[in-house]
Amino acid sequence: MLRLVIERTPLRRGPLTPTRERQVSGSENGKSILLLWLNVLGWQVDVKEKGDELFGVARHIAADGSSFRVSGRGATRDDLAFQLFEAAMRVVDGSARRRPLLAA
Repeated sequence: MLRLVIERTPLRRGPLTPTRERQVSGSENGKSILLLWLNVLGWQVDVKEKGDELFGVARHIAADGSSFRVSGRGATRDDLAFQLFEAAMRVVDGSARRRPLLAA
């Protein structure tokens, strides 16, 4: 005789609220999220420290061979990252307006 066996996951015991873990921000681990995004978007970012300030340059080469360069400086890595990211997005926005969209 065949018996039907129903497998169930055991009930979870303990508190149902998730434990709170300490979240590390981008600046605490030495990497700015905006600088990582620039890298993901194809920008090469160089950051150098001179005294109390950070100086940075971001470069990008487009598919058509044109190249773009933005620079900035800030007291913290996040300040510098914001300046570079904002400048890079202005370049991208401006270059999209100059180039006509290709029709499909």
